Amino acid sequence: MLANLWASLRQTRNKSHTSRDRRRLRVDALEERTLLSVTPVDILDKLVNQSLIPSGGTIAGQSLAVDADGDFVVVWTRYDTLTDPNTGQPIVDPLTGQPRTEANIYARYLTDEVQRITLPSGVLNDTVPTQYGRFSLIFGGTTLVQKLTISATYEPYVPSQQNIAGTFVLQADANGDGIIAPTERATIVYDETTDINTLANTIQTALQGIGGPLQNAKVTPVNAKEFIIEYGSAALGINQPKLSVGNVNFTSGFYPNVQVSTVREPILISNIPVSPDNPALTAQALEQAFNTRLQAYAMGPIDFPPPDRVPSVSEGPYTDPLVAAASIPQISVTAVNATTFDIRFIGDSGKLDHPELIISAVSDELGNNLLPSPQATVTTLKQSSPEFRVNPEEPDDPFTPGPDKYNQINPAEAIDADGDFIIVWESEVPNSVAFASVSDIFARRFRPVGTANLGVSQFIVDMDADGIPETPINGILPLVSPLKTVTQTLTVDDLNR
Repeated sequence: MLANLWASLRQTRNKSHTSRDRRRLRVDALEERTLLSVTPVDILDKLVNQSLIPSGGTIAGQSLAVDADGDFVVVWTRYDTLTDPNTGQPIVDPLTGQPRTEANIYARYLTDEVQRITLPSGVLNDTVPTQYGRFSLIFGGTTLVQKLTISATYEPYVPSQQNIAGTFVLQADANGDGIIAPTERATIVYDETTDINTLANTIQTALQGIGGPLQNAKVTPVNAKEFIIEYGSAALGINQPKLSVGNVNFTSGFYPNVQVSTVREPILISNIPVSPDNPALTAQALEQAFNTRLQAYAMGPIDFPPPDRVPSVSEGPYTDPLVAAASIPQISVTAVNATTFDIRFIGDSGKLDHPELIISAVSDELGNNLLPSPQATVTTLKQSSPEFRVNPEEPDDPFTPGPDKYNQINPAEAIDADGDFIIVWESEVPNSVAFASVSDIFARRFRPVGTANLGVSQFIVDMDADGIPETPINGILPLVSPLKTVTQTLTVDDLNR
């Protein structure tokens, strides 16, 4: 019996070897798969704070909150220098000899701006087949805004980076004759260690000396290396001469560079057709007129300087950054009726402040001019708030010397799906109230408020409900007023009466 079993096993094993010898490798095609990836909604970063922050900042994980529509609130701490209200000079701490500071909580609510345009009714006249009324808009306000950036490449293998210092020339064809004359050049002496307001004033004075559209230019510092240049009222209109960089002579810095980029300029969007009976077609034509204007953006830095600035091949290869194109601005349009349209700024143009559109031309189907007309209006329905202070002013004790100011720190926030949000923070308690280092926790609720009355021309924010507005805001804004403070008076009757 055992012999028969052994023979059977050997026969099975031999068959298995024969079967394996006849096998061939087969590869089955799998289904196509696409790996998850992300792409930035915003081509460029956005500056949230509107005032310089010499000290302070955000806290990871608790300084940003987003609602269901993508609108968001950013909150931060800023240390402000205390100034004497009578002299405007900083108040010096007698113990340290340094200016006194206080920490306050600031925030900003950002949303996609919506502007409503209304056209004269005559643009709908339809007596000639295949001919339509048309209108033109100016986007970007009336003046050119540019950004000056001074930068340097990171120097490896050194304990500290060099400060950027030297001179550079800014120039523009101010008189429009096609030639940049010596009088149209301004030489800037730059040192990044100089006070940023002093640098801004130096640049502003030099640019105003060029004259023409720059004679009342305004320069605002973002930081020691970035400055916003706004052309003044002398530069109204489109096709304004832009600044460029001339001769550069730096004495310090690792591959320093100067660049002028355009932040905003007046752009004419012309000859947009109006459908007399289908507002959706007009909205589509309006979108296409804006969204076909493309601008290229660099998506990343240049790894090394370009070849003409590399002294030797040992510096490494030069690589161009990835480039993406986006429309300027990106909009979506909703037809309210045949002559009224809501324009929403989206994508990279969302969450930004935009000057109101200007209706520059409207004609009927025969080309007759319909402007000026009281029916032609532009109204901002919704826009981001300005930077606002969250914590109210501390009450001043008249029996103590100097102002009574205490630090407000560690802000955190939460927001619901509708955009209502709450901000909490830690507040120092003065020794006059409770001796030793103790803190209280305060909270404040806010609600984005839309435009209820289009006739309102000013919105007042009275943060401490003392009857004095801290932030008068020109124009109609969507935000932001806390719940009013209710004041109650306690009366104590004389028991002996």
